[in-house]
Amino acid sequence: MPVWELEPIDPDDFNWRASTYKGRVVIRAPDEDRAREIAILAFAIGTRRELHEGVPFCPWDHEDKVRCRQLTDPRYPEDGPEEILERPLSTTTSGVVDQYG
Repeated sequence: MPVWELEPIDPDDFNWRASTYKGRVVIRAPDEDRAREIAILAFAIGTRRELHEGVPFCPWDHEDKVRCRQLTDPRYPEDGPEEILERPLSTTTSGVVDQYG
Protein backbone atom coordinates (compact mmCIF):
# COMPACT_ATOMS: atom_id res chain seq x y z
CA MET A 1 0.00 0.00 0.00
CA PRO A 2 1.43 3.44 -0.85
CA VAL A 3 2.85 5.79 1.78
CA TRP A 4 1.94 9.49 1.68
CA GLU A 5 3.52 12.58 3.17
CA LEU A 6 1.13 15.40 4.02
CA GLU A 7 2.61 18.78 4.86
CA PRO A 8 0.84 22.06 5.60
CA ILE A 9 1.60 24.86 3.14
CA ASP A 10 0.92 27.71 5.58
CA PRO A 11 0.50 26.51 9.19
CA ASP A 12 -0.45 30.05 10.22
CA ASP A 13 -3.55 29.98 8.00
CA PHE A 14 -6.79 30.71 9.87
CA ASN A 15 -8.23 27.27 9.04
CA TRP A 16 -5.58 25.41 11.04
CA ARG A 17 -7.63 26.33 14.11
CA ALA A 18 -9.81 23.37 13.08
CA SER A 19 -6.94 20.89 13.52
CA THR A 20 -5.17 19.70 16.66
CA TYR A 21 -1.95 19.34 14.67
CA LYS A 22 -0.44 21.42 11.89
CA GLY A 23 2.78 19.69 10.97
CA ARG A 24 4.11 16.99 8.66
CA VAL A 25 2.48 13.57 8.87
CA VAL A 26 3.23 10.30 7.05
CA ILE A 27 0.32 7.95 6.37
CA ARG A 28 0.01 4.53 4.71
CA ALA A 29 -3.21 4.50 2.68
CA PRO A 30 -4.43 3.16 -0.67
CA ASP A 31 -4.60 6.63 -2.23
CA GLU A 32 -4.15 10.33 -1.54
CA ASP A 33 -7.83 10.90 -0.76
CA ARG A 34 -7.81 8.21 1.92
CA ALA A 35 -4.56 9.57 3.41
CA ARG A 36 -6.19 12.97 3.72
CA GLU A 37 -9.30 11.39 5.25
CA ILE A 38 -7.18 9.60 7.87
CA ALA A 39 -5.54 12.93 8.76
CA ILE A 40 -8.98 14.51 9.17
CA LEU A 41 -10.15 11.66 11.40
CA ALA A 42 -7.03 12.01 13.53
CA PHE A 43 -6.75 15.78 13.83
CA ALA A 44 -10.02 17.59 13.04
CA ILE A 45 -11.73 19.49 15.85
CA GLY A 46 -14.70 21.78 16.02
CA THR A 47 -13.98 25.45 16.52
CA ARG A 48 -16.01 28.50 17.19
CA ARG A 49 -16.71 31.11 14.60
CA GLU A 50 -14.76 34.33 15.00
CA LEU A 51 -16.49 37.59 14.24
CA HIS A 52 -15.74 38.70 10.65
CA GLU A 53 -13.54 35.67 9.96
CA GLY A 54 -16.01 32.95 9.07
CA VAL A 55 -15.92 29.37 10.25
CA PRO A 56 -12.56 27.59 10.00
CA PHE A 57 -12.58 24.25 8.19
CA CYS A 58 -10.21 21.34 8.71
CA PRO A 59 -7.61 21.89 5.97
CA TRP A 60 -6.22 18.36 5.59
CA ASP A 61 -8.28 17.56 2.50
CA HIS A 62 -7.65 20.85 0.69
CA GLU A 63 -4.86 20.81 -1.91
CA ASP A 64 -4.30 24.55 -1.50
CA LYS A 65 -3.69 24.08 2.26
CA VAL A 66 -1.77 20.77 2.40
CA ARG A 67 0.78 19.28 0.00
CA CYS A 68 0.53 15.55 -0.46
CA ARG A 69 3.07 13.36 -2.19
CA GLN A 70 3.73 9.66 -2.39
CA LEU A 71 6.88 8.54 -0.58
CA THR A 72 9.28 5.75 -1.41
CA ASP A 73 11.42 5.50 1.71
CA PRO A 74 12.63 2.32 3.43
CA ARG A 75 11.82 3.88 6.82
CA TYR A 76 8.13 3.61 5.93
CA PRO A 77 7.13 0.09 4.85
CA GLU A 78 4.40 -0.24 2.25
CA ASP A 79 3.28 -3.56 3.74
CA GLY A 80 0.63 -3.26 6.40
CA PRO A 81 -2.74 -1.70 7.15
CA GLU A 82 -3.79 1.91 6.83
CA GLU A 83 -2.08 3.86 9.57
CA ILE A 84 -0.25 6.98 10.58
CA LEU A 85 3.42 6.04 10.37
CA GLU A 86 4.89 9.31 11.57
CA ARG A 87 2.91 11.71 13.66
CA PRO A 88 3.22 14.21 16.44
CA LEU A 89 4.30 12.84 19.80
CA SER A 90 1.12 14.11 21.42
CA THR A 91 -2.15 15.65 20.35
CA THR A 92 -5.34 16.74 22.02
CA THR A 93 -7.52 14.30 20.10
CA SER A 94 -9.80 11.89 21.85
CA GLY A 95 -7.96 8.71 20.91
CA VAL A 96 -8.59 8.81 17.17
CA VAL A 97 -4.87 9.08 16.40
CA ASP A 98 -4.18 5.88 18.33
CA GLN A 99 -6.62 4.03 16.11
CA TYR A 100 -4.28 4.68 13.19
CA GLY A 101 -0.87 4.61 14.81
